Amino acid sequence: MATIQKNFRFNEEMLKKFNKLKENEKLTSDTDFLRKMIEYTELVQEMKKSKAKTVPLEEYKELQRQYQALLVELGRLKGLLEQKKELPKKKHWWQFW
Repeated sequence: MATIQKNFRFNEEMLKKFNKLKENEKLTSDTDFLRKMIEYTELVQEMKKSKAKTVPLEEYKELQRQYQALLVELGRLKGLLEQKKELPKKKHWWQFW
């Protein structure tokens, strides 16, 4: 087992997770990885303070799909309305009456 940081104790499972996350984040040093972890923790705490609602990814994708479908329907209805609406015929500038 490799030494990661003084006074840190990892079991094999934690070491594998640590190395995998470090690889995914493309970080070379353990210090950079710990700095990133601290930034993420601060971000989560800030979100909790602001009471921002997070939506699971699956629910977000479903809501996005519904939103796109509603935009398509809105465009269709707008087109139908414009077809039914009879616009007055424009007169040329020289025609007064």
